[in-house]
Amino acid sequence: MTGDDTGDPIRRAIAEQVASLPVLERAVRADADDAVHQMRVSIRRIRSLLRAAPDAFGGPTAVASPDCELRRLAGVLGTARDAEVLAHRYRRALDRMAPPLVRGRVVERLVDAAQEHYRAGWADSVAALDSPDYRQLLGDLRALAEEPAAEEPGGRSPDSIHAAFRRLLKAAKATRVAGAGRDEALHRIRKAAKRLRYTAAAVGEPAIAEQAKTIQTLLGEHQDSVVSRSHLLEEARAAEAAGEDTFSYGLLYQQERDIARSCRAQLEEALDELAESMAMWRGGRAGL
Repeated sequence: MTGDDTGDPIRRAIAEQVASLPVLERAVRADADDAVHQMRVSIRRIRSLLRAAPDAFGGPTAVASPDCELRRLAGVLGTARDAEVLAHRYRRALDRMAPPLVRGRVVERLVDAAQEHYRAGWADSVAALDSPDYRQLLGDLRALAEEPAAEEPGGRSPDSIHAAFRRLLKAAKATRVAGAGRDEALHRIRKAAKRLRYTAAAVGEPAIAEQAKTIQTLLGEHQDSVVSRSHLLEEARAAEAAGEDTFSYGLLYQQERDIARSCRAQLEEALDELAESMAMWRGGRAGL
């Protein structure tokens, strides 16, 4: 792939991720440990970088089709990944509980059922990788990465970082007035932090990338808690309708609320640290 020769760090980062997709594809097909997650992460990284600098690839219209297909594929992989996360999450939580507190059919409903959903999601993922659409996507991505740069290398990186940071600030401001939509607003911060992280890492700004990663990780755990609580309510209702003991579901739900509260409590400090890193970065660039 010639994308490495362009001198454009964002284009180079995309080329590296595209080159890794066949390797990750083989791992997914083999159902290797964490393979679905790793391929989904690579897809998200490519999407974030394409959206960070669309003009470098012919503009928003040129990247719309591969971005749409990447989103679709990430959604398919996400079904398996979400089930995998829930299975691991509930298994850990239940293993930490004293045996008398694990009541009814909670293990079957939460762990075993999630593992079954993972298997179905994995099969759908392999089918998606077998499709002509996926082969077309790989070709389109390689073509984007190999095209000559649309502008002089080096002029886009600061603008891309600034734009990603502004998006994150806008999302953070929205959480303060979100009310009932707080969880969705926090999820938007996470997505903005992800784009900033990948952009900063691509252009060689590790301090900013690390701070953005901290926010992404915090809010990823928060979002997992949101999803888990919704799932727990559904399963508790089903268990109650079947005449089963629902005590354990209540304990797990409270644990998830505590996890989410802890993540939110750490968020402001993480945002402040990122703002400090951005201020230092801007000051350093002003002195150039």
